[in-house]
Amino acid sequence: MPAARPVFTAGLHASRYGHRQATVSPGTAMGKFAEHIYTAPGDIAKLEALIPQLPNDAHVELTLDDGSVLLGTVAARPTVQVFQNAVGDEGLNGLVRIEDVALDRPETAGFHDVWLDRIAAIRQLPHA
Repeated sequence: MPAARPVFTAGLHASRYGHRQATVSPGTAMGKFAEHIYTAPGDIAKLEALIPQLPNDAHVELTLDDGSVLLGTVAARPTVQVFQNAVGDEGLNGLVRIEDVALDRPETAGFHDVWLDRIAAIRQLPHA
């Protein structure tokens, strides 16, 4: 039996500029592995339905599946892509990068890479 493949895990660290940035754990290949992948047409349609709600530079409030809330700006419209899970099965998921809004405290600025399947709700916010 082949060894289990590592899964993508993100964390935050302080960069040399003092900003928080998402990082990939050692030994992982960002963009290739996902904890959750989807192959059923209904699940894929749910992921694809999120994309028009996350246009470039949109100010959004995301409610995640664990109830947490994330505010920020969409860095780039996400896409649904092929990923592998820990056992090597292929399926679809996607990531969206949300940049922190920190105009008054730039030292706290950073970004969050959020899996599309974690998003429970999206609320558009007005531009400041």
